[in-house]
Amino acid sequence: MTITKAPSTDQLIDVIGNSSVAIAVTDEAGGVILHNKALSLLMGGEASHLSERIKVAGVTDGLKDLLATLKKEGRLENVAVAYRSTDGQERSARVNAVRVESGGQVRVHWVSRPELGERLPVSNTAAENTAASDAAAWIRSVDDAEHPALAPPRTRPRSCGSSTRWRRSPST
Repeated sequence: MTITKAPSTDQLIDVIGNSSVAIAVTDEAGGVILHNKALSLLMGGEASHLSERIKVAGVTDGLKDLLATLKKEGRLENVAVAYRSTDGQERSARVNAVRVESGGQVRVHWVSRPELGERLPVSNTAAENTAASDAAAWIRSVDDAEHPALAPPRTRPRSCGSSTRWRRSPST
Protein backbone atom coordinates (compact mmCIF):
# COMPACT_ATOMS: atom_id res chain seq x y z
CA MET A 1 0.00 0.00 0.00
CA THR A 2 1.31 3.43 -0.93
CA ILE A 3 0.24 6.48 1.02
CA THR A 4 -0.04 9.41 -1.32
CA LYS A 5 -1.21 12.05 1.13
CA ALA A 6 0.22 12.81 4.55
CA PRO A 7 -2.23 13.17 7.43
CA SER A 8 -3.40 16.69 8.21
CA THR A 9 -2.30 18.54 11.33
CA ASP A 10 -5.79 18.13 12.78
CA GLN A 11 -5.67 14.38 12.16
CA LEU A 12 -2.28 14.07 13.87
CA ILE A 13 -3.45 16.17 16.83
CA ASP A 14 -6.57 14.00 17.14
CA VAL A 15 -4.52 10.79 17.14
CA ILE A 16 -1.99 12.11 19.68
CA GLY A 17 -4.50 13.88 21.90
CA ASN A 18 -6.82 10.87 22.14
CA SER A 19 -4.17 8.16 22.25
CA SER A 20 -4.27 5.78 25.21
CA VAL A 21 -0.47 5.95 25.14
CA ALA A 22 0.84 8.88 27.19
CA ILE A 23 2.76 11.34 25.00
CA ALA A 24 4.67 14.50 25.91
CA VAL A 25 7.15 16.87 24.32
CA THR A 26 9.47 18.74 26.66
CA ASP A 27 12.46 21.02 26.41
CA GLU A 28 15.86 19.63 27.39
CA ALA A 29 15.28 20.48 31.06
CA GLY A 30 11.88 18.74 31.29
CA GLY A 31 9.67 21.81 30.81
CA VAL A 32 6.46 20.52 29.23
CA ILE A 33 5.63 22.00 25.85
CA LEU A 34 2.61 19.76 25.32
CA HIS A 35 1.13 16.49 26.52
CA ASN A 36 -1.96 14.47 25.91
CA LYS A 37 -4.75 13.39 28.25
CA ALA A 38 -3.27 9.92 28.83
CA LEU A 39 -0.21 11.54 30.41
CA SER A 40 -2.50 13.72 32.54
CA LEU A 41 -4.07 10.52 33.85
CA LEU A 42 -0.70 8.89 34.55
CA MET A 43 0.50 12.01 36.41
CA GLY A 44 -2.78 12.52 38.22
CA GLY A 45 -3.18 15.96 36.68
CA GLU A 46 -1.32 18.38 34.47
CA ALA A 47 2.24 19.57 34.92
CA SER A 48 4.21 22.33 33.28
CA HIS A 49 7.44 20.56 34.26
CA LEU A 50 8.24 16.87 34.78
CA SER A 51 10.60 17.41 37.73
CA GLU A 52 9.38 15.73 40.90
CA ARG A 53 6.64 14.04 38.84
CA ILE A 54 8.79 11.08 37.71
CA LYS A 55 10.30 8.68 40.22
CA VAL A 56 12.99 6.25 39.01
CA ALA A 57 14.47 3.51 41.23
CA GLY A 58 13.05 5.20 44.34
CA VAL A 59 14.56 8.62 43.55
CA THR A 60 11.92 11.32 44.02
CA ASP A 61 13.19 13.45 41.12
CA GLY A 62 14.18 10.77 38.64
CA LEU A 63 13.98 13.26 35.78
CA LYS A 64 17.60 14.37 36.30
CA ASP A 65 18.88 10.81 35.75
CA LEU A 66 16.63 10.26 32.74
CA LEU A 67 17.74 13.53 31.12
CA ALA A 68 21.43 12.70 31.77
CA THR A 69 20.99 9.31 30.09
CA LEU A 70 19.18 10.95 27.18
CA LYS A 71 21.98 13.49 26.74
CA LYS A 72 24.55 10.71 26.70
CA GLU A 73 22.71 8.02 24.73
CA GLY A 74 20.01 9.92 22.85
CA ARG A 75 17.20 7.54 23.83
CA LEU A 76 15.57 5.55 26.62
CA GLU A 77 13.68 2.33 26.18
CA ASN A 78 11.24 0.60 28.51
CA VAL A 79 12.43 2.32 31.71
CA ALA A 80 10.36 1.54 34.80
CA VAL A 81 9.11 4.77 36.41
CA ALA A 82 6.42 5.94 38.78
CA TYR A 83 4.50 9.08 37.87
CA ARG A 84 3.64 11.13 40.96
CA SER A 85 0.53 13.23 41.29
CA THR A 86 0.57 16.51 43.20
CA ASP A 87 -0.99 14.73 46.20
CA GLY A 88 1.73 12.06 46.29
CA GLN A 89 -0.17 9.23 44.59
CA GLU A 90 2.00 7.11 42.30
CA ARG A 91 1.23 5.15 39.16
CA SER A 92 3.75 2.68 37.72
CA ALA A 93 4.57 3.02 34.05
CA ARG A 94 7.16 2.28 31.40
CA VAL A 95 8.69 5.14 29.44
CA ASN A 96 10.53 5.49 26.15
CA ALA A 97 12.08 8.79 25.14
CA VAL A 98 14.23 10.26 22.41
CA ARG A 99 16.27 13.47 22.46
CA VAL A 100 16.04 15.48 19.24
CA GLU A 101 18.28 18.41 18.35
CA SER A 102 17.26 20.75 15.55
CA GLY A 103 18.19 24.32 14.78
CA GLY A 104 20.00 24.77 18.07
CA GLN A 105 17.02 23.61 20.13
CA VAL A 106 16.59 20.36 21.99
CA ARG A 107 13.26 18.61 22.42
CA VAL A 108 12.55 15.37 24.23
CA HIS A 109 9.71 13.19 22.96
CA TRP A 110 8.31 10.96 25.73
CA VAL A 111 5.98 7.99 25.28
CA SER A 112 4.68 6.17 28.35
CA ARG A 113 2.25 3.41 29.11
CA PRO A 114 0.86 2.34 32.47
CA GLU A 115 1.86 -0.95 33.99
CA LEU A 116 -1.45 -2.73 34.01
CA GLY A 117 -2.62 -5.42 36.38
CA GLU A 118 -3.04 -9.08 35.58
CA ARG A 119 -6.47 -8.88 33.97
CA LEU A 120 -5.48 -9.40 30.35
CA PRO A 121 -7.48 -8.22 27.34
CA VAL A 122 -9.73 -10.77 25.68
CA SER A 123 -10.87 -10.87 22.07
CA ASN A 124 -14.16 -9.30 21.02
CA THR A 125 -15.50 -12.76 20.12
CA ALA A 126 -14.69 -14.32 23.50
CA ALA A 127 -17.49 -15.29 25.85
CA GLU A 128 -15.63 -13.51 28.68
CA ASN A 129 -16.42 -9.98 29.80
CA THR A 130 -14.13 -7.76 27.72
CA ALA A 131 -14.82 -4.77 29.97
CA ALA A 132 -13.07 -6.58 32.81
CA SER A 133 -9.55 -6.27 31.40
CA ASP A 134 -7.13 -3.70 32.79
CA ALA A 135 -6.30 -2.53 29.27
CA ALA A 136 -9.98 -1.89 28.49
CA ALA A 137 -10.39 -0.02 31.78
CA TRP A 138 -7.36 2.17 30.99
CA ILE A 139 -8.63 2.98 27.49
CA ARG A 140 -12.08 3.87 28.89
CA SER A 141 -10.43 6.17 31.45
CA VAL A 142 -8.50 7.98 28.72
CA ASP A 143 -11.57 8.22 26.48
CA ASP A 144 -13.59 9.74 29.35
CA ALA A 145 -10.89 12.22 30.39
CA GLU A 146 -10.92 15.89 29.47
CA HIS A 147 -8.20 17.26 27.21
CA PRO A 148 -5.56 19.03 29.29
CA ALA A 149 -4.68 22.68 28.75
CA LEU A 150 -1.25 21.52 27.59
CA ALA A 151 -2.71 19.32 24.87
CA PRO A 152 -1.90 20.43 21.33
CA PRO A 153 -4.62 22.78 20.10
CA ARG A 154 -6.27 22.39 16.72
CA THR A 155 -4.37 25.21 15.06
CA ARG A 156 -1.45 24.87 12.72
CA PRO A 157 2.00 25.30 14.19
CA ARG A 158 3.70 28.56 13.36
CA SER A 159 7.31 28.76 12.41
CA CYS A 160 9.70 30.48 14.80
CA GLY A 161 12.95 30.64 12.91
CA SER A 162 14.16 27.09 12.64
CA SER A 163 11.77 25.74 15.26
CA THR A 164 8.05 25.12 15.40
CA ARG A 165 5.88 26.13 18.32
CA TRP A 166 2.26 25.23 18.90
CA ARG A 167 -0.13 28.10 19.26
CA ARG A 168 -2.33 27.93 22.28
CA SER A 169 -6.03 28.05 21.66
CA PRO A 170 -7.78 31.13 23.12
CA SER A 171 -9.34 29.04 25.91
CA THR A 172 -5.99 28.00 27.39
